[in-house]
Formats: sequence, C-alpha cells, structure tokens
Amino acid sequence: MKTKVKIPAKINLTLDITGSENNYHIIRSLCASVGLYDTVTVKKRPDNAITITETRIKSGVPVTENNAFKAAKLFKETFHVPGVDVTIDKNIPVGGGLGGSSADVAAVLIAMNRLFKINAELRPLADSIGSDASYMLKGGYAVLRGRGEKITYLPIKTVLYVILITADKGMSAKEAYKLYDDLKIYSEPTTVAAAKYLKSGEVDKLCGMLKNDLYRPVLTKLPEIEDNINALKSVGALNAAMSGSGSVAYGIFESAKKMKLAEKELLKTYKKENVIALKTVPSE
Repeated sequence: MKTKVKIPAKINLTLDITGSENNYHIIRSLCASVGLYDTVTVKKRPDNAITITETRIKSGVPVTENNAFKAAKLFKETFHVPGVDVTIDKNIPVGGGLGGSSADVAAVLIAMNRLFKINAELRPLADSIGSDASYMLKGGYAVLRGRGEKITYLPIKTVLYVILITADKGMSAKEAYKLYDDLKIYSEPTTVAAAKYLKSGEVDKLCGMLKNDLYRPVLTKLPEIEDNINALKSVGALNAAMSGSGSVAYGIFESAKKMKLAEKELLKTYKKENVIALKTVPSE
C-alpha cells in the first residue's frame, strides 16, 4: 500500500524580524502558497527501515539529516508503525526560501497519517522538526508569528500572479540569520499592513508593503538576487522581493496576461529552468 501527497511551495510577502528568544529569531511574516509542488509517495515496508529517494532535484544532505527522514522517523516512533519507503519528486528549489524542506515534512506526515489510518493531530510533530512545517500542512495565505509556529490562516480568495527567478546558489536559513545578526539592520514592520491590503484585494498597495529583513544581509553573499529583482521590475512587476532566507526572487504582476508577457521577456536572458510563472493557490 502507498499514499501520494502534493504540497506547494510558499513565498514570503513580508518577513519582519521582531526580536529573539531562546536563541531563536522571532518573526512576523505574511506567506502565500504558490503552484510549485513537491510530490511525496510513502509506501509501507514489511520491516522497520526508512528509505528516502529523491527524484528531479536533489537536496544534497545525508539521509539521516533530511527533514523528510526525520518526519518519517518521528511518526514511526510516536505511533509504533512499520518502516516506509519515501520517494520525493522534488520541484521546489533547495535553499531558495520557498519552504521545500518544510513541504516535504508536511507531506510525509500527512501521507503516513493516511497510510496507517492514525488520524493524529500533526502540528506538534511538524513543529518539532521545522519552524514553518506546521504552516505547510495547510498552506494558503497566513500570517506566521513566533518562530513561525503561531499561524493565523487568512481565508482570502485573491489570486496573485507571480514569477519566480531562481539563483544559481542557495542560502540556508541558518546562514541567512547569522548574516542578519552580524549586520543588525532594522526596518519598519509591514506584515500587518500587507495583510490588511491582501484582505481588501488592494494588490497595488499590498505590493508596496513587500519586504524581507533578510534581504540586505543575504545580498552580501548573493548579489545576483538584486539583479533578479531588478529584472522582474523591468518587465512590469508591481514589485519584487526575495522569499524567505533566499535565494529565490519573485515578482507580482497585475494579471495573468502581463505575467505571461513578462515571462516571455525574461526568457530572452534567463534559462527556462530559472524562470517559473505561476499563481497563488488556496489552503487545503
């Protein structure tokens, strides 16, 4: 028996760092799911082993350090179920700030919950593995607070038309936050205002609130992100920003038509695999 689960990537429309507590950064962030998916298939094994197979994009981390493995192991040990074979068809770029690792955690937990008919509350398990893994269980629009584990889902139907530009190099969250600590750059929070404009459907005003406190620190190591943001603005984005800890840049466009025209223009200078046109998707 096996079960398949698809989880979308996310973008951070805002990322305010508001302090620190117990060696964790405290954030407030407006997130949105976008139509780029990792698909995870979980199959029962006759023994207690856990295997992880990645297709397409490789995470490049040892199996026992892979968060999907950690999720499967935690579920197995918590509910005393047999081992599983986990196959991850990975489309979400690694080190892009799109939540790919957390998406895989969420997918493994949901798949094992279904496969073994446990019907467990998964948030405590997700929280123990990744700061925004709980958000990925449901996705959609949400405001994340604390370490990312305090979630307010926003039942909003507004669709945003988005183009992602991936960078050649990724950036881990750990490294990005260390760069932030070294630079100590402060900026005015925008999450509350951005959520208000998203709720009212004022996309132009929302775009004026796009901000990421990790952007300037990450830029010191990955200056190409600024070039990618400027490229998105040059082809008509209402605004553009970096997602999460980087290194993916995204731009928001007024309509599907303008997004497609911009994509066509960007493909004159960027490789096809580095430009991804999509739209936001609702929560599960």
